[in-house]
Amino acid sequence: MTEMRILTVKQPFAWAILQGGKTVENRSRSTSYRGPVAIHAGLTWDYSGVFTVANLAPANVSRSRQRLLEVVGAIIGVVDLVGVHHWEDCRRGALGTCSLWAERQGYHWQLDDPRPLVEPIPYRGALGLRRLPADIIQQITDKTGGA
Repeated sequence: MTEMRILTVKQPFAWAILQGGKTVENRSRSTSYRGPVAIHAGLTWDYSGVFTVANLAPANVSRSRQRLLEVVGAIIGVVDLVGVHHWEDCRRGALGTCSLWAERQGYHWQLDDPRPLVEPIPYRGALGLRRLPADIIQQITDKTGGA
């Protein structure tokens, strides 16, 4: 794999993207990028998100799948960014039914094919969608069986 981006997401939403069925990441900006995105669990928690995740994630999540919920400051998996739309498209019904995870503002980044890492990779977070260096892409590929 030659290109991959990384996105820092606060817990518990980083976990929800990879293990809890969260198929939309809510962002204030659009992006033209489509392709693999490493999900970095940020160092801080969004405690207001605990209620949301508890209500929208499957109730029968096994303890082994919950382990990534405890990780911060590391890359915990990869998803594919397959599309982006503005929330107004959902409001107008242009997309049929929008995800329950979608907020009523900004842009909805559509995510698909979550692939949790076997072992998290410690990494420094930052704002925005960023490029990843080749050595980190290789580590991710090794820990996902091909990302």
